Order: sequence, then C-alpha cells, then structure tokens
Amino acid sequence: MANAPGCRRFRTSTAGLVAVVALMTLIAASCGGSTERGLGKEAATSTREPATASKDTNAIHTKQWLFAIQSSGPTTFDPTTNTLAMPTAAATAFTDRPYRDTRSTSPDVFANLWNSHSKNSFAKDPPNAVLTYWTDASGGGVPRTAVCKVTGDVRYRSADGVLSMGLSLLEPKGATLPTHLYRASLFVDNVPSTCTNSPEDEDIIEYFNEINFNDDIQVVINQPRPSDSFGITLTCPERISPTYPSAEFDLQMTTADGSATTTCDNQVPIQVNPNQAPAFCRNTQCTFMVTLLNSSTGTIYSQTELILNLTPEPNQTIYPELNAATLPICSQAGGQ
Repeated sequence: MANAPGCRRFRTSTAGLVAVVALMTLIAASCGGSTERGLGKEAATSTREPATASKDTNAIHTKQWLFAIQSSGPTTFDPTTNTLAMPTAAATAFTDRPYRDTRSTSPDVFANLWNSHSKNSFAKDPPNAVLTYWTDASGGGVPRTAVCKVTGDVRYRSADGVLSMGLSLLEPKGATLPTHLYRASLFVDNVPSTCTNSPEDEDIIEYFNEINFNDDIQVVINQPRPSDSFGITLTCPERISPTYPSAEFDLQMTTADGSATTTCDNQVPIQVNPNQAPAFCRNTQCTFMVTLLNSSTGTIYSQTELILNLTPEPNQTIYPELNAATLPICSQAGGQ
C-alpha cells in the first residue's frame, strides 16, 4: 500500500493536530527514537495552567482530549471483520490549545469512552484516527500512513494486553491494510471534556493505588470438600476512617458474563462449579472482571480482567495485580 499523498482535512479543527503529531512521531521513530512502554502502579500526570484566551474570543473553549497509542508488539488487522488488534500497555491523552494537559492512562479507560451516550461522544460520533506502521518486523523499508475512522466495538483485554477496535479506512482511497503491522501507532481525534474531577474521585484513586501497591487486596477461593463448588470473595483492608476513603468507593468483582458479583463491602461469595461449564469458564480457568468505580456517579477508575485457575484445594488466597486507578477522561460516564 502506498503512502497517502498528504494529510487530508478532518471533520474537526483539532483532528489536524492528530495528523501533525502522527507525522512527528513517525519521523522520530524512523530516526531511531524510542518510546516508553508500559504503565506503573501509579499513573503519571502532568498539568499546566491553560494559556490566557484571547479577549476577542466570543465562545468559551471546551477542553478537548486527543489520544496517542503505541503498540508494544506486532499488530494485526482482520479484513473480514475490519478489526485492528494492538498490544499495548498505556494510552497517552493530551489536550488541545489553549490547555496544556497530558495524562498517561490505561487502555481500558480509553475503551470506556465508547460507553458514553452524550451528544458528542465517541459512541454517537465515531472519531477519525491516523495509523502509522511498517510492513516488516525489521523496521526497514517505507513507513506507511493511513487515515481511518474508529467504527466501534473498542475493547481492552488486560489478560493479554490487547486493545481491539473496528476500523474503516478513509485514505488512501481503495487501499487495504496488511494483516500484520509493525511498530504501529494510533493517533485518535478529540472528545470534549464536560466534567470536573471531584475530591471524592481523587481520594478513591489515592486510596486504591496505595492498597493495590501494598498487596492489601485479596481474592479468596474457598472449596469446602467434597463439594465441586468454589466460593470466591474479594477482600480489602478496613477503611482508614469513616470518611476515607469516601463512601463512594466501590470495588467489584464480577463474572465475565455479568451473572454474579461480589464486592469488598458485602463479601458475598460468588459460587462457581467449573464442572457445570458456565459461560465464563473454560475447563478449570474462569474469567472475572475487577472494577473500581464511584458508586454514586458510576465513574470507572480501573478495570482488570482476572483469570483464576480453580484447582481442588481447600483454601487459596490470591493477591491480584490490578491495573492502576487513574482520573477519568471526562465524557466516559453516560449522560455527560
């Protein structure tokens, strides 16, 4: 596939910035530049004060978030379903001018932006994107650029670290993507930020990341013999005070099919019998989702897919390595 002759105009003014950033990154990569991979327990955040808006500006400028995602391995494209599958550990969010905010966040936070049903959300108005890649593993040859639309079905599987999404190729016209792409980077158009983070948001994140880092969150698997059924609970340390963490702190563990849930607060066991072949189990391996959220607003701060191997032992205690909590990229909650 030949390079696009040039960047075409996007549907929004900020999308032009996406193409510029993509081009700069592509040049840096071809010169041997490296990009930091992965995301530690504590997400990095850099914030600068917005520049002073011109007095001639009649409209109030709404902060817009754009996204840059770099693959951590070979990326694949399925032409039968138009699905891109990119291994990655982090997504970088940054704002347009006059703001100067950047945020390193997890790919599941990016995927959750499609859960919003607000007027300008990604779910209602799919974003444009610029995809850059090489066609061979060595990084030699000619780098390629494609302008696409992210059509939806955006998911992140934390078990294998793959971010997948539907893509529709816009430019070059009539071209197709190869089934294997190397050193791929994706630069995604803007979504408006329409909410502010509350003190409750901040203390939930601070508390969770601390207890997560200290291995204070436990998954307890209990099998009373001779039963084939397992009782699975999620436990957390006692609250530090009646007001910290805030009452809105909610950590849930749910079966992958959403049929049963246990939380740090109620600790009602999820009963699982792998011999009955439930939808979320394959043989003795059963899949769960651990989600940190604000019980009042429904805002999600962290999600981790957890696969448990249920073996016939009387009691097991697992210390799961959960994805770090990050401040939400606003617009992900319904109705915002």
